[in-house]
Amino acid sequence: MCALRDGRYSLDVNPCIAFHPFCHTAGLSLTIRTVLFGSYVLVMVKFDPHVYLRTIRDYRIESLQLVPAVAQFLAQTNLLEKYDMSSVTSVMCASAPLLKHTEEELRKRFKVPIVKQRYGMTETTIGFMGHSVSGEYPLGSIGSVFPSVSVKIVDIQTGEALGPFETGEICCRTPMVMKGYINNPRATQEMIDVDGWLHTGDVGYYDSCYRFFLVDRIKDLIKCKGLQVKYHSAFF
Repeated sequence: MCALRDGRYSLDVNPCIAFHPFCHTAGLSLTIRTVLFGSYVLVMVKFDPHVYLRTIRDYRIESLQLVPAVAQFLAQTNLLEKYDMSSVTSVMCASAPLLKHTEEELRKRFKVPIVKQRYGMTETTIGFMGHSVSGEYPLGSIGSVFPSVSVKIVDIQTGEALGPFETGEICCRTPMVMKGYINNPRATQEMIDVDGWLHTGDVGYYDSCYRFFLVDRIKDLIKCKGLQVKYHSAFF
């Protein structure tokens, strides 16, 4: 809520279409912030390309709230030629890393200067990183840290805090972090350390301007010749 009230961050509180599950942090935050600022949400029980594009056209939707799978579809489909998308002025994507070429194609197709990104997880209640209004972000950046949140990148093996451009696990500490998993103290201890840092399981880094980038999931990496590599890359 601090981030939503902070004028540095884009709110995208115009009417929008929600096809995300409301148990997912993307669906939850989208609904909360839209209603909180006096707008409304058009809910799709199941994503249908034609219904989605027709709704954008008919309701003159300005802000698109996407997940990577839908973003990739919009970047590739020929259906856009059949619908008027001129109302769209903002595109945002969350829930997983967005490929750079997908982001570039979305910029071209919807004529927007940037595809905004958000980062968070269910265990943090809501997103804790995103693009600020005045900030400039390179392709692939998930943004800057929201107010009331501390973030660090740590070495996957040693837990040591890393500096700019060093890749490691993303950890965050904020009042929004969950108390724990119900009836599962072991899983809670694996997720949240004794100092209150939540270990996301995501691999990323930040640049000299403290803009963060999401790279991969730790579970998708294995140790090969002393290096962390994607498990499917080890066989090629």
